Order: sequence, then structure tokens, then C-alpha cells
Amino acid sequence: MRNQYELKSNRPTRKRADVKAKKPILSGKVLRILIISGIFLCILITGTFLTWGFFTDSKPTAIAPDQAPGKWVPDTQPPIPGDPIDDLDKKEDREEKEWWDSETNPHPIPEHSPVPSSSKTASGNTEQIIHNNWRNPNMSLQPGKPQTSNPKSQNHQEKNGSKQSKHSPPSVSRTLPSAETEGSSDETLQVSVWYPSWDRTQAARSLQNHTDLIDEMNLFAYDLQADGSIKNRSDTEVSNDETVQIAQTNGIRVLPTVGNQFSPSMLHEVLKDEEKRKLATENILQLIHDKGYDGVEIHVQPIFDKDRDLFSLWVEELASKLHKQKLWLSVSVYPKLQDPGSYPVQKAQDWKRLGKSVDSFKILAYNYSWGQPGPMTPLTWIDDILTFAKSQVPPHKIYLGLAWYGYYWDKDQGQFALKHGLVRKIEKKEIKRDENQEPYFIYQKNGKKGTGYFQDRISYEAKLKRIMNNHSEIAGISHWYLGSEDPGVWQVIQEEITSTGE
Repeated sequence: MRNQYELKSNRPTRKRADVKAKKPILSGKVLRILIISGIFLCILITGTFLTWGFFTDSKPTAIAPDQAPGKWVPDTQPPIPGDPIDDLDKKEDREEKEWWDSETNPHPIPEHSPVPSSSKTASGNTEQIIHNNWRNPNMSLQPGKPQTSNPKSQNHQEKNGSKQSKHSPPSVSRTLPSAETEGSSDETLQVSVWYPSWDRTQAARSLQNHTDLIDEMNLFAYDLQADGSIKNRSDTEVSNDETVQIAQTNGIRVLPTVGNQFSPSMLHEVLKDEEKRKLATENILQLIHDKGYDGVEIHVQPIFDKDRDLFSLWVEELASKLHKQKLWLSVSVYPKLQDPGSYPVQKAQDWKRLGKSVDSFKILAYNYSWGQPGPMTPLTWIDDILTFAKSQVPPHKIYLGLAWYGYYWDKDQGQFALKHGLVRKIEKKEIKRDENQEPYFIYQKNGKKGTGYFQDRISYEAKLKRIMNNHSEIAGISHWYLGSEDPGVWQVIQEEITSTGE
């Protein structure tokens, strides 16, 4: 393939015409004057053009670090936040709805709007960011009204009685150690991905292209209800069925995620009621059997710290039921470096109890920078998280969750999602990297600035190598979320993970 340095002009070479000697028409003196005048005029014109070019385009176009020749030297001075990015979100391809769209996204990020000076805080709009917010989540959110997919409720059971599924439990797609056994520390890292319900076209394309590199897929689609029923977040049943078929045909373990509608109060009402907990467990089993899933992932956030023991109890009860039928149980947790944790929602998760019950223990190791520009997952933070995790949970169950998206910030510390595909469409940006190899840029237009951090192949490779070099005994890596990634990460997975297991 040709590169920009090898491209040649397609214009045909012109041959110089033969010049025949002619008798001079003008005298030598006049001819010398004309020649000198012509030379002076050429110098004047050339100088004018050079001067104009210097003042209008004095800076060369920056080459992305992953494309520039030679050794790259990291910039260890991250930028400070500036003004809002002007019309940045309008550059996104509107064929797909953004995952932060409040109508379709389970983790909505609000529309960009000015923040009144009286309400400016260091955290900006971060309270409104729902996914993996362990610092300042909105604990007063009430349940929404997602479309029903598994409407088996307490009232339904009272009228019709408990019914067993007509479907036999599916076999587990991946032969991995259950929660009751010890795993091998020399197994190849497993690759897990979350499959979104709001960006299905991109996710489906990525799945079909990389089925040979994915071990587990988590359908981010279901929520627990106040009555113990399980409902779908959106109208995704048909596409989910097709997705599951593709995945399982290729030997990928499929787990639906069950959330709590980001309502800790609703979750509390279920957890404190023994009958509702049992009903929730039965409905999860019913969902697994009806859809042919291989198990389930419990992905609830946020949680009241007072529900620490009740949440652990429910996971233990669920594990007992699932493991009797050889079904898989996964749980996702907030990151932390000590027990019980520094923030209330971290304290709500007892890593030791949860780790004993589940088959996979997924730590959401991203969103490190909050309210101010910075890296998503510092390399030293990975070490700190996994060092603590391995003291609480058997390493063969631990999955480290990494994000494939980033954020951009405005001068008021507004924080907004930034996907790799959008970054590629921003023109005239100079990409730099911090000491974690995470790329960032300062976007300026019409006097306004914005600072964006995002993820790409290079930053992902740095994280992956850190994990493999220092924590190779863990089970695998989970990725949030499929379809939002730099396509180059799959080559890294192929070279660093798959090749090591051959």
C-alpha cells in the first residue's frame, strides 16, 4: 500500500523543446537591462509568496504519534481545561444514535449547556454521569419504565403459580473453572465485551468481524423491577436473539446483564424483602432458560452502603441456584484500593463474599479522572487495583474492565463522552500523550477550547502489557463497550493475547 511519502504525480513528463539559435533583435545594453529587471521582478514575486505562506501557515500539520516515524517521546504534562468545545458533538455520524442520548442510552450524559456561575462546582456535571460513578452518583434516581421482556411479576405468580421453564438449561459455551474450583494461572487471558443496546449496528459489525477473539459477551439489556420481575431496557429482543445465535455458534459465552435502573432505593426494596429476592432469582433463571443464555451478570449501580450484606446475600442465593444447573454467574463492581472503600457505593460491595460466590468478578477500572481532564485508567492505578483485588478474590476469577471511550471537558468542568470515531472526525487537532500513553488534545475553534482524552490502539496496548507483565494470573479483561473501540485494538489482542496461548 502506498503512503503519503510514496505518492507520485500522475502528470506525464514534458520534454523540453529544442531551442534554435536566433539572431538577437535587441542591442546588448538594452538586453542586459531587461534581463536584470526580469531577475529583480522574479525575486520580488518569490519573496512575496514566501512571506505570505510564512504568516498564514507557520505551523506544520501534526502527525498522530502512531503514524509518525521514529521513536515517540511521551508528553508528561497533561493540559489544563479550557472553554467548551464548539459544536464537537455535531461532527458525529448521526446514522447511529449516541450512547449518551437520554432517550436510548442507559447511561445518559446531559446536553451541553452553560452552567450558571452560582452553581459552578469542582465536579461540574459529573453527578449526572451514571455509569461507573463511584464518587458522586445521584442516589435519588427513581426507576424508569423500560419495555417488558420478562413480565413475570409477583402478582403473576400469585395468579398462575410458579411454573418451570419448558426449555432445558443450555450448556455453558466456555469450559472454565466454576466458582467452586481453582483455575489454572497459566491459561490465556479471556476477552469479554459488553454489547450495548443503544449502538447495535456498530456492535454487531464488530462482533461478526472478531468472533474468533471474543470469549464472552454481556448483553447490556435488562433491569430488575421493584416487584422482582426482569424487564428489557428497550426493544432489542429480535436483534439480541440474532446476536446470541452468532455468538454461541462461534463458542462465545453469552451473559445478559441485569441492572437496577440506576435506582438504589428500588434495589433496596427488593434486597430487604426475602420473597422479592427469591422472585428476582427465579425470574433470572426463567430469562436464562427462555433465551438460551449461559448464565447472568449482575451489574447494579449505585448501591446504598447499608445494603452491603443484603447484596452479598442475594448474590450467594443466586449462585446456589445457578451452579446447581451449571450456569455462569458474574458480578461487576466499582474499583477500589482498600476495604471497605473510600466512598459509600464502594463500601456497599464486599469483595471477599462476592468473590467466593461468583464465577467471574469484573472490576470497572476506568473513570479515574473526574471533573478535570486526565487519563481514564493510569497504569499505576491498574497495579494498585489488581494488587488489592488479588488479596480479596481468587485471581482466576478476576476480570479487569477497561473502557474504549474517553471524555472531553470544558472550562466549567463539564464532562462529556468522547468516542474514538468522533475524535477521528475532528480536524486540525494535535495529538499528545501522557505518561500512561493515553492520547489527548486541546480543541480550539472560534476562541473556544476543549480538552479531550480518548482511547486508541497505543493506550490499550500499554494497559494490556501492564496486566500481562504484572498480573498474568488473572482470568481476563472486559471491555466497555463493543463498537466504540479503535479498530486497531483487535490486532493488539490478536498479537498479545491470542498468540501467547498458541
